[in-house]
Amino acid sequence: NNIVSLSKSMQKALNRKSIVEKRLLIALNQKNLKVLYQPQIDLNTGQMIAVEAFVRWHDEEIGVIAPDELIPIAEETGLINQIGTFMLEQACTQAAKWHKAGIKLKVSINSSVREFLDKNMAKSILDTLERTGCPSHLLQIEITEKFALEAEAETSIIKQMRQLENEGIVFILDDFGTGYASFRYMQLLPIQVVKIDQTFTKSLLQSDKTQRVVDGMVQLGKSMNFTVLAEGVETEQQKDLLKEFGCDYIQGYLIAKPSEPGYIEQLYRVHN
Repeated sequence: NNIVSLSKSMQKALNRKSIVEKRLLIALNQKNLKVLYQPQIDLNTGQMIAVEAFVRWHDEEIGVIAPDELIPIAEETGLINQIGTFMLEQACTQAAKWHKAGIKLKVSINSSVREFLDKNMAKSILDTLERTGCPSHLLQIEITEKFALEAEAETSIIKQMRQLENEGIVFILDDFGTGYASFRYMQLLPIQVVKIDQTFTKSLLQSDKTQRVVDGMVQLGKSMNFTVLAEGVETEQQKDLLKEFGCDYIQGYLIAKPSEPGYIEQLYRVHN
């Protein structure tokens, strides 16, 4: 018993979403997505120990599609699973290639809870590792607090995560402190690393309160035997303060933007 109208802006958004979805299907079929890597550095040794894999997409018809636009559309349409499969394959292939060349780098990929609702997800990951020749200890899987909260109620997800942990795969809690922080899932899930979100890092030098919050987050992580990683580090002052707090690893533009594998190899030789 309602009358609703579709505004021009809503129509434009729907058309855009439809076009992006159509072009994304083509990009996935033709493997036109690109993977870049951002280094993670050990604050104590200065060595590069890992990289995070990022998906980038430049379409010949609609141009550059930012991750902020791409990921929500992919999740809504179910194409996030195909992106996840593509990223896993690319990351494992690259990690194996580096390993054979004597470059000891772990590679992190981001995963959604939707992927882990598939009860064959763990098997699929292990099959990909075997097929690409990638040692399982080189793979890290980053999950969000939203993922962790939903996983807490799904025994099948926890079971798969523990299966992967037993194979040497590391789970990282991404965006720590920005969402549904819960001590319960920190106990239940096989998380080994917590990543302090860049929103805290960026305001680190602007507020004493933020410094106390970040220091507290680091101490909480350490008290639970987590490795603590801070992302979004852009200045030496931020780096020094995080080191003073006892943070283990950092990631951000201070070291490098997400980059091609060749540049990562150059940086690895500099740091290691």
